[in-house]
Amino acid sequence: MPTSRPAQVVGELTDRGLRPDQLVLMLSEETLLTSSGNLVASLGSMHAAGVRLCLADYGLGHTMIAHRAMLPFDLVRVDLQGLGSIDPHHVATAARSSVAAADAFGMATLLTGAATGELYALACDLDVAGVAGPVVGTPVSAARLPALLGLRGTDRDLPELPELAGWTP
Repeated sequence: MPTSRPAQVVGELTDRGLRPDQLVLMLSEETLLTSSGNLVASLGSMHAAGVRLCLADYGLGHTMIAHRAMLPFDLVRVDLQGLGSIDPHHVATAARSSVAAADAFGMATLLTGAATGELYALACDLDVAGVAGPVVGTPVSAARLPALLGLRGTDRDLPELPELAGWTP
């Protein structure tokens, strides 16, 4: 969507005697996942001008709700840094809602990405199975783990695995 389109749409509404908040644009998760960043920016501009946005078929696409219907997951991992850096309130609200949704489906939550004291404090406030991130401790590779545990005779090249403070399966 060209960058001038949001202003053009709002202008057309106004010219016809309509307020921007009378227009609701409905988008599917698929549209958001497969569109360019330009569409997201344009939709943000239109929303800032008053146009309302609706996420269609919420929970039926790429969400935990849809995946839980397919497989009996026991645990979900929520990356605090992946929730966005819009503002701390947004991250806290998204984290709380993710934990509540997992709990409603009988799943535990592992919070990762605790990269600041603020994110770690948020994680501690929530009832989760575990917390991981730079504030909690330095990740340890699986290759180094046997040596840290005092085990000998392991020379396999294993993938990197983070430490999960407070997490027990």
